Amino acid sequence: AKSSLSASRTFNLNQGEKNGILKDQAVIVGAGVIIGKILSVEKNSSIVLLLTDHNSRLAVSLEGETISGGILRGNQGLSLILDFAPLDAVLKPKQKVLTAGVEPGIPQGLIAGEIESLIPAEDSLFQTAVVKPMIDYDKLTVVGVVE
Repeated sequence: AKSSLSASRTFNLNQGEKNGILKDQAVIVGAGVIIGKILSVEKNSSIVLLLTDHNSRLAVSLEGETISGGILRGNQGLSLILDFAPLDAVLKPKQKVLTAGVEPGIPQGLIAGEIESLIPAEDSLFQTAVVKPMIDYDKLTVVGVVE
């Protein structure tokens, strides 16, 4: 079941505490594409907060970079924004944005999206970019939860 609020991007899973689901676990599709994380858990169900939700935040790294990647946030339920990328990080179109593995329940190396474009900012200590999700969130049908 999906939320009907435009900026809110959540859905209900028919699996919960009795199935071993825990708050903050990664929710994926396919071969390691993260789409969100468990927001809350009941006995027989749980709620998933999608990465595109305006309340979503995820620590990320960048493919091919050894320095910190930044924070990926949802943008009004429509897209993803990479904030706080260091100035010395090389950001380029189609570069993969990966989970950093510093948050409980979120393993390192899951694919969150790819850089689509840079957002110019003068006198900033960080870089910002638009990140294209790897999947169409409106077509989700089957998901997995990472233990």
